[in-house]
Amino acid sequence: MEKCLVLMSLLVGGLAYNAACAQVLGSSLSGKIGTSANSLVPNVTLTLKNTSNAATQVVTVGEDGSFAIHNLSPGTYEITASAPGFAEAKIAVTIRPGADQVANIVMEPEATATADFWPEVTSG
Repeated sequence: MEKCLVLMSLLVGGLAYNAACAQVLGSSLSGKIGTSANSLVPNVTLTLKNTSNAATQVVTVGEDGSFAIHNLSPGTYEITASAPGFAEAKIAVTIRPGADQVANIVMEPEATATADFWPEVTSG
């Protein structure tokens, strides 16, 4: 009976050790959204798409242009930043297991559309 208890203890202890080793800590990604003129862009919508499994996550950037996203699975992400009045910006980031990474994104104001202007000419 004593041998059975010792064997059972070793088995349960081994399973607990394997489960603990199999856990992967979530990674985080943080950064700021700004322009090439070093102005911060608030209220940007970030869409993160994991390229290996197509899982998508959407977050809104703070008033100060900063963001922090936690518990990301390792892999490559396509990140799209969009905000009214700005051209969409896209970057790719590779997230490593248990790592805290930084990605700053630069957005440019949308070009204002200008219509061709042909003044009316009258003769006479």
